[in-house]
Amino acid sequence: QVFTAGTTFGEGAAVFDPLSVAYILFAMGFGVVTSVAAGLYPAWQASRMAPIDALRG
Repeated sequence: QVFTAGTTFGEGAAVFDPLSVAYILFAMGFGVVTSVAAGLYPAWQASRMAPIDALRG
């Protein structure tokens, strides 16, 4: 479905499935939210460390 969005049939009428765009946007939004959520905790922990402690391991 996604690959045929905007394909013309017959007398030039464009066939477009608006649900496929919604699915793509939802998936992209879900990926962004998941990535940000997964990165917040390690970043928060690192911000609380002294730089020398982070270098020592």
